[in-house]
Amino acid sequence: METVAIIPAAGSGTRLRLETPKAFVPLGGRTLLEHAVAGVLNAGIELVVIAVPRDLKARALDMFRTQPNVQTVIGGTERTESVRNALAAIDGKPTYALVHDAARPLTPRRVFDRVLTALRAGHRNVVPVLPVSDTVRTLTSQQPEEVAPLGAPVERARLRAVQTPQGFTFDDLVAAHDRFARDTSTQMTDDASLLETMGIPSVGVEGSHEAFKITHPLDLELARMLCGRKEYT
Repeated sequence: METVAIIPAAGSGTRLRLETPKAFVPLGGRTLLEHAVAGVLNAGIELVVIAVPRDLKARALDMFRTQPNVQTVIGGTERTESVRNALAAIDGKPTYALVHDAARPLTPRRVFDRVLTALRAGHRNVVPVLPVSDTVRTLTSQQPEEVAPLGAPVERARLRAVQTPQGFTFDDLVAAHDRFARDTSTQMTDDASLLETMGIPSVGVEGSHEAFKITHPLDLELARMLCGRKEYT
């Protein structure tokens, strides 16, 4: 097995303001998670391991009962714990591992292909990115205020927004999570950052605007509009 993909899908998705956990929200007749898994399998990945809430494991098993290359584990309270649980459930030793967000259900195959191509070329920490189009400023105060003081604009030419799937050598990802499990003093928002703490720099490949993350209600509405297009059915 060359590549395994992990999809941490145990989050509640509170910013979406729905009672259903985000990964199980319907989109075009399927859940976000089903779309994400389909995208991974369409990219030729041999095994997908999904980490879901304990009370939804039975539902997830039923959703993918006809797909033997989809494995389900119970996720954790944090993303890193969900990824670690998925890694522990993998038999054998794949060469590469991808970590993908269930909340990016419309990620096109070309993004997966670019990440895998970079891994096969010898890079160990690969991240799809997009240029930042908005003007970006920092807050000059840590205190939440209704009218917040702003600093000077940040030079955006070198800024990139990070997407998934992020790609790694399997051994590196396991080592990074083993190390993080022993020292959780610093919280990380993604797996690429974990590898960077081990001295493994990340490299960027071109992402896609279609790989946007569904976080707020408007994101879900946009995804539902796009899902009506033929390539997403």
